[in-house]
Amino acid sequence: MRVILIISLLLFSSLFAKRGCYSIKTEVGLFTPVYPNEIFSIKTCKLKELPLTFDEDGYYIGCYKTKKEAINRYRFLKKSGFRFKNEKILKIYPTQYTPFVIFPYFAKSTQKKLAQYKKEFLERLETLTPTRLEKRIPKNFYGDGIELKDIDAVSLLPIPNIFAFYRYYTKHHLSKKMIVLYNGIYSIKDIHKKFPYLVRKIAPKTYLLKAPLYIAKTASLVIQNKKILLETEPKPIFIMYHGNLFIDNSSITTYSDITKGFAKREYIKEEEILLVGKQKPRPYFLGLSNSNTLFLNSSFRGLGFHDSVSTFGIALAQLPTSILHVSNILNFLRLEKPQGTYVGNEIYDSMMGFYSANAKNIDIVGNYIHHNIIYDVDPHDFSTNLIIARNLLSDAHHAHGVVISRGVNKTFIAQNIAIHNHSDGIMLDRKCPDNIIYDNLSFANGYMGISFQETDNNSIENNYVAYNIIDGIIIRNSLNTLIKNNHIIKNGRNGIEVLVKNIDDTVYRDFARDPYHKAASCVVIDNTIRNNINNQITVKNRAAIKMYRNHFDKNDINLFGENLTPFIEKIIKNNFNFKLYGIGNRFHPIPTDELKIQESFYDIFAELSLYNSHSGLVLAEIYRLLDLYSLMIQELKREASNLIARALEAYAFYKLAQKDITKKQILTYVSYIIESAIMGDKDAFLSISELKYVLPISTNDLQSAYMQAKKRMQRGEIFSKEDKKDSIVCHFPLFPKKVVRAYIERFDYQYRHSKLHNIISFFNEINKNFSLMPPNIFQKMQEIYREKNLPKIRYIHYLKQKKIMLERGLLCRRYVQKNSYTLAESKKVLADDLQENIYKYKPLFERYLHLINKHRKKKIGFDEIVKILHIKGTR
Repeated sequence: MRVILIISLLLFSSLFAKRGCYSIKTEVGLFTPVYPNEIFSIKTCKLKELPLTFDEDGYYIGCYKTKKEAINRYRFLKKSGFRFKNEKILKIYPTQYTPFVIFPYFAKSTQKKLAQYKKEFLERLETLTPTRLEKRIPKNFYGDGIELKDIDAVSLLPIPNIFAFYRYYTKHHLSKKMIVLYNGIYSIKDIHKKFPYLVRKIAPKTYLLKAPLYIAKTASLVIQNKKILLETEPKPIFIMYHGNLFIDNSSITTYSDITKGFAKREYIKEEEILLVGKQKPRPYFLGLSNSNTLFLNSSFRGLGFHDSVSTFGIALAQLPTSILHVSNILNFLRLEKPQGTYVGNEIYDSMMGFYSANAKNIDIVGNYIHHNIIYDVDPHDFSTNLIIARNLLSDAHHAHGVVISRGVNKTFIAQNIAIHNHSDGIMLDRKCPDNIIYDNLSFANGYMGISFQETDNNSIENNYVAYNIIDGIIIRNSLNTLIKNNHIIKNGRNGIEVLVKNIDDTVYRDFARDPYHKAASCVVIDNTIRNNINNQITVKNRAAIKMYRNHFDKNDINLFGENLTPFIEKIIKNNFNFKLYGIGNRFHPIPTDELKIQESFYDIFAELSLYNSHSGLVLAEIYRLLDLYSLMIQELKREASNLIARALEAYAFYKLAQKDITKKQILTYVSYIIESAIMGDKDAFLSISELKYVLPISTNDLQSAYMQAKKRMQRGEIFSKEDKKDSIVCHFPLFPKKVVRAYIERFDYQYRHSKLHNIISFFNEINKNFSLMPPNIFQKMQEIYREKNLPKIRYIHYLKQKKIMLERGLLCRRYVQKNSYTLAESKKVLADDLQENIYKYKPLFERYLHLINKHRKKKIGFDEIVKILHIKGTR
């Protein structure tokens, strides 16, 4: 208990410590390098955007641990020519409202890191060819693990993702049966042989899947050279997996068994597209923890609907679970994030082309992804190590070609054609660091070519950004950004816009999860920026910018705008080289997603405060959160020696997760799980029934493991000889040995009198009434739906009210009218120019198409680009 109290004090002191730092305070004015743009402020519509909240009394430079560091920085800046005014060094406690001087730079450490990433990604990209990837597909099929289960009878499925189907099946009195694959490698033909009425063969290579399908961790499914129809009407189905799914040279489409054709999507009101719980379920693919996916040279049409997370079409997701209140078998599965490779496919008419959450090692290469309802590609929530390269991404109906959002890092978005999407071609959003936007063609999109919003430490290099309706590149509330060697031409407003913006009125955004700083900075170097309709570069609200060695057309009427306007003459005289310091809130609050570990500590300490028999188990969870695995293992063994059954099960699953584990070790650790069930752990009863889904284990293996457990417990022991070595906690006194013997005697009596032929049948009988959907689940899910929908409904209402208010005020009405007129004029000018000059860009498009076609069997030609852009006539 003493150790627990020490850890408690350390953790709580770290949670609540208010840490200050030393900074240099200075004033700014006409003769300092930070220009106060308020001097040139004009009357405008106040409702257009919220004002920035800066303390005008003074601004801070840096935040240093010691006063000596602050002094050294002050001396360096003064020596470098930085002009201070009434400066002083003092200790501060920064908040998100503390104004800092923002220096425009691109950190050398970031530059070095991204250069290394780019080298690794380019090498990896060249391996992703159809010939090489086909070698990954299994050729030999085996196994007899094909069975039917109710969709609510497998505890490994995420409740939110199957609830819409469960509700729909219940309402329409449809069968809840689901096909489950485990312990083997199977083809669609194998499933048809087992259940011909659920996988109907309607042509030599065409199958209709009429029931949901779950692929367990121990199974793989291969679909090759087939046409698969996924029933959508009258009974929508899904495919979900912890195992492996290979689809090669096949066609996957949603199907109506009523109309005997493609299942058209129901009409959805514009304001309800993003609401959950409103749409009818549609088929989707979801790869869960531990899963591996390979989709190669196949087509996917009509997938997904907007409901709970990851129901959008093709998705990979490691879904969150509570740290203390889930089964140990789920924690075991969550040790590995899902991975996937998608090369040379066509994905269209889906809710989203691709989505991920907390996934890793994803390759999206050589695909034609188009005409999807929201996004074409949307990696989300802490996904990492992605290649999104050499894809043709077009006609996303409501949003972007590519968007990565919330903590997605180490992503290589390269050599894509992002064209004619509703909003941005490529977008980074909400704290996504260390990503490279390299050599893309972002062309004729409805908003921006490339957009960074509230995300730091990224680069935009070697891209061609043209004919986008608003800006070529926009950097909003984002620091440490490099814009290098890009062609930015003929965009509807600005070539590059860098701005700080107050978005606190964005009511659908959870700023506890997604905080941001009101500051922006970038380095603009070696770019060609010309013929953009408004300004070539504009800087707003005192963002910071450094630009040099860029190429402009001096005949352009508007070169620089907003905060750069007073310096135009100086910039031109200095051969377009210029540096402007900014003002902003550098402080970045920690989002709640990153504080989850701390929230878990609160739960753990609440448990410890009760001084119950599970204190060692929750202490082991602390060690796990701190990556102190050796201490965690010892604590679980100690707690198991106190006959805490759940600790023994947890210990067994963590040992089973080791790599290169032998069959003998597997049986030993499975015997521990059986022991924990014998000692009364209800979770272990269910785990034993589902072990075949996560381990390559047979009924005979389970029977053997039970005999091991029985013999040990009859001796009054819990652990094997190997686990007792060098571990004094595993040696029992006399009294616990008697308790252990009593446990096995009572259990063995119940087992023998059940007259069931093996131990797995006994556990299956115990679990026969298990359901993921308790009676109160409908009420709980409705509460979740309401909670998710309320911010979106509020935002829709807010936009309507703001529109009314904008129309009432004279300045605001003029702003709206001018904005609408300017946008319409820009669209017309760009459309006419594109119609006239599209074939001048043919060599440019063909270069990218050549790269895309390297990864495809079905090639894409320039005529497809002409079709996408609705070019009239032929050359």
